[in-house]
Amino acid sequence: MDIEITILFLIITFFISNIALIINACMSKKIKIICDNLEYDLEMTEDKTILELALEHDIDAPYSCQGGICSTCLAKLDKGTVQMDNNQILTDDEVEDGYILSCQARPTSDELEVNYDEV
Repeated sequence: MDIEITILFLIITFFISNIALIINACMSKKIKIICDNLEYDLEMTEDKTILELALEHDIDAPYSCQGGICSTCLAKLDKGTVQMDNNQILTDDEVEDGYILSCQARPTSDELEVNYDEV
């Protein structure tokens, strides 16, 4: 009986995780990145950071450590919300003012505007 419950649990978990992936893929996020006075209108369907998205589209965004400790990838969030995986450099006030570490920032809203030129 315990093995049947375990198998049923694994099957349900598998289906739920796949449904979540399908829903996430269908819910694209609109991301505008401003860098070197150029505007890029992009869409994101995967869970990735702003910097990863920028580099995938050959945007010359600044970066160095990609670990959230150097602030080279600093950008200003003009619209939308993000969640940073790691932040060892920005103060709470800087985050409240809209500054993000793009190597750690993952979109949590459907539309985002990130500006590298405002920092």
